[in-house]
Amino acid sequence: MGRRGKALKATTEAVAIRRRLADPVTGDPATYEPDLAASLSNLGSRLSGVGRWGEALEASAEAVAVYRRLADPVTGNPAAHEPDLARSLNNLGTRLSGVGRSAEALEATTEAVAIRRRLADPVTGSPAAHEPDLASSLNNLGIWLSELGRRAEALEATTAAVALYRRLADPVTGNPAAHEPDLAGALNNLGADLSGVGRQAEALEATTAAVAVYRRLADPVTGNPAAHEPDLAAALSNLGARLAQVGRRAEALEATTAAVAVYRRLADPVTGNPAAHEPDLATSLTFMGMLSRAAGGDLAGVLHSTGEAIEIYRRHIAAAPVLHPPLHVALNLQAMVLVDLGRVDDAAAVQSWLDENPLPPSLGPQV
Repeated sequence: MGRRGKALKATTEAVAIRRRLADPVTGDPATYEPDLAASLSNLGSRLSGVGRWGEALEASAEAVAVYRRLADPVTGNPAAHEPDLARSLNNLGTRLSGVGRSAEALEATTEAVAIRRRLADPVTGSPAAHEPDLASSLNNLGIWLSELGRRAEALEATTAAVALYRRLADPVTGNPAAHEPDLAGALNNLGADLSGVGRQAEALEATTAAVAVYRRLADPVTGNPAAHEPDLAAALSNLGARLAQVGRRAEALEATTAAVAVYRRLADPVTGNPAAHEPDLATSLTFMGMLSRAAGGDLAGVLHSTGEAIEIYRRHIAAAPVLHPPLHVALNLQAMVLVDLGRVDDAAAVQSWLDENPLPPSLGPQV
């Protein structure tokens, strides 16, 4: 329902109760550790939803550790706990990526995919029960492969995820209400992967389809804006990029401006969640500035929006080092606009800062 603060409060309380019940001295670990692990996994997702990335990673890692022990083939019960281990590994991958540890995210997600492939095997497993989870892990696998520059492999994984979700969301044989949001997410990622291998027309088609689904899901009358507006904003931002790549810059600016409007509302300090949504707002502001500058728009406005993005990045960068590359992109844009405005000395000061603060080697390729 999008009420993330209350969700976090409830899950935190559940973890506290289950820690006490599973205490090895005063409680009953054999009975309550599975429930504790489930709540820890949920806690990771809730903390991530409010932008507390480091704590989210800690909770998810602890959940994986508990499930590994429970699913151990010698001392545990793999049949009972492997599905939960795979889910927690999938979540751990997301948390690791959120703090810039893409290689470790790929490792965790690859393990989740391997488990879920086995569980969803049509001969030895249960496709009906486990295919949705397999599709989720394949979708994430594509994201982390793309982050590491392995674009062809990313496209293969995401294409497989989309195929599964299309079948699961089929209006005749599947369950659209349950799986359309996931299909839209996979289509959004497919657009990025197709773009990464130079198939721009197909990339635009996939991203346009994702936006159409999210618009329907986030409709204020017939849908659930609180739950789906963040995804709609992300898809609109990606649509702007896809349109720009095929030379439709006016439409690209329109889509990106729409994304900024949604992110502003989501990041509002009174009614929204700045910790979770400000970094995405900053990214859209930067891209909007790029498009506006290219179209000969108001340079003072571009400078203002870019400065806002830089301020946001600097405020959040301690908690999310992955924001270093986009900060450098925004600063480069700021320097160019300052030159356009004839403020050469100010531009030189920005460039001097960039020269003195290069990207860490591990983050550089992400620019």
